[in-house]
Amino acid sequence: MWAGRIFDVSETSVSKKMRNKSKNGFFFPSIYGAVPASIARSLQLDRKFVEKVQGEFWEEYSYIKEWQNKVIHDYLINGYVEMITGARRPVWTYCR
Repeated sequence: MWAGRIFDVSETSVSKKMRNKSKNGFFFPSIYGAVPASIARSLQLDRKFVEKVQGEFWEEYSYIKEWQNKVIHDYLINGYVEMITGARRPVWTYCR
């Protein structure tokens, strides 16, 4: 779906290459905090267009953004991130 939006083609016209490019150039970078300008450079797209699509992305997946904000908040308060397994990943000494 997102590859179709990014490359302005129907979902049925999305090639494997487009799918991989959108996954590795848009979806994952968006999840991990890449800004539209960086994504636009990577995919050779207009920054304003990427801003629009990324806005749609975050509207659809707002629960991911909420979870990210909670993890960051908890990290800042507690000094660690708790993994799904219960393991805790602390602040590294040299990062303080």
